[in-house]
Amino acid sequence: MGQNISINCHCMKKCQKGKLSLNLNNGDVEDTLLSVINQTTVQLNLQNYNEPFSTVSCLLKSSRSRLICGTQFCMGYLPDKPTNLTCIKPEQLDNMVCTWKPGKKTHLNTNYILYVKSLFTEENKGFVSNSSSVIIPLNQLQKNQTFSISVHAENYLGGIHSEELHVDLNSIVIPAVPIVVQNKTMESPAFKTIIHWKRQTVINETYCEERYKETISETWHVRDWDANLRNEVNTEYNLDANTKYEFQIRCKLTHPRSLWSRWSESTIYITPEKGEFHCFFLKLLFQVKKKSTENG
Repeated sequence: MGQNISINCHCMKKCQKGKLSLNLNNGDVEDTLLSVINQTTVQLNLQNYNEPFSTVSCLLKSSRSRLICGTQFCMGYLPDKPTNLTCIKPEQLDNMVCTWKPGKKTHLNTNYILYVKSLFTEENKGFVSNSSSVIIPLNQLQKNQTFSISVHAENYLGGIHSEELHVDLNSIVIPAVPIVVQNKTMESPAFKTIIHWKRQTVINETYCEERYKETISETWHVRDWDANLRNEVNTEYNLDANTKYEFQIRCKLTHPRSLWSRWSESTIYITPEKGEFHCFFLKLLFQVKKKSTENG
């Protein structure tokens, strides 16, 4: 991309009774931009050309135009070095998922090969992708736990390798995402909101984080839970009445450098106005007494 290009139009025979011209990307090239090399050849010079894909055709113009020949060409960039290579194993799947940042757009067909090398047997397998991720079934790897992983990016202009990533399968497991089961607010003995949520993971050694914020705010308030967490949790909050809140939870293993699960789907909850429950129970009590009086 950005190179200077020369395009030659050459007519082999029967060219004396006409004038050669060029058409670039469906537009006629002005004669003043063409250099006449000889009676059968003209040339177009393009400076710092930056079109990723182009078509060009050569015409002989006389009483009517006649197509002499045509072609197409592509321009692009050498791939950038892939960065931020990350591999995870979702708890509920028998796959390893690896992703990376490919860098700037190349404008060319660029392939990526993820190499997974066993640090125990040195077996090396390649997995091809044309995007920035690849899913690797673990049954295609030897049954060991540690690997060296790298990505090779390549197109017509050349190739480049990423840095190597050492992976221990035990440390890249991502726990299943927790879920919020129920929200409720109580007024007695104090106005408080209770969030009932539960872990989905069957792995005991996990940390969890719970966060909430007003939906109109950008600031999250976070609460940490250690590995002694029960599978189901009721969290109490002293929240403002008649206010809309958003709640989320995530978990990760206790292993060093382990990765968090994604946050759970947001749960939106509007706290009731204070006194709402009190009024409801007074109204219910009044109806019960009225009915009792009517019945004698």
